[in-house]
Amino acid sequence: MDIILAFVWGMITVVYTLMALVVVQMRKSVKELESQIRDTNETLQDVYKQLEEKESSLIRYTDELHHNNENYMNELYHNIDSRFDNNENNMNELYRYIDSRFDKFENKVINKKEILKG
Repeated sequence: MDIILAFVWGMITVVYTLMALVVVQMRKSVKELESQIRDTNETLQDVYKQLEEKESSLIRYTDELHHNNENYMNELYHNIDSRFDNNENNMNELYRYIDSRFDKFENKVINKKEILKG
């Protein structure tokens, strides 16, 4: 019976020793995994920060393009508007000139009619 008891105690010791080794290995693996998770989290935070910077850069660029487009459209509108005003002024001058010439012509015709009437 002593031999069986010694055998059982030996087996229990071996089992507990193996369990202790497994626990130590698991603890080591968990620490390595925690370290990898921490590194991955830091990398993700860096990537997220870079994405935010890129997004804000793209937003600024888009705003700048929008602003430039508005300025260009306003400038184009004012140029067209000023050209229209300029054309309108030219047409008014042309009408005045034609009216003046027609009035002179009419006066000459009336004068010649009066001369012919006598």
